[in-house]
Amino acid sequence: MYNLKSCKPKKDGVCDVCGAKLDIRVDDKKIESIQERIGIFKKNIDGIVSFYMKKSLIFFVDGLKDVSIISQEIIRALNSDNKL
Repeated sequence: MYNLKSCKPKKDGVCDVCGAKLDIRVDDKKIESIQERIGIFKKNIDGIVSFYMKKSLIFFVDGLKDVSIISQEIIRALNSDNKL
């Protein structure tokens, strides 16, 4: 997912993967729309996490650690039988 600050495509307005034209969502220009989407996310995230935890398809990684340690933990979790 591209954004204008930290993850720009190599060529402005063009997807690096498929070459499709990229557009800025019209509703992303309104702070109210963004706040509404964040609210919906917050309202639904607990149920989503609970669903995947019951299926043992989720694991937690401390994102404040060094990137190399985070990468190792993710790889270890993906390779393990126990995802929790």
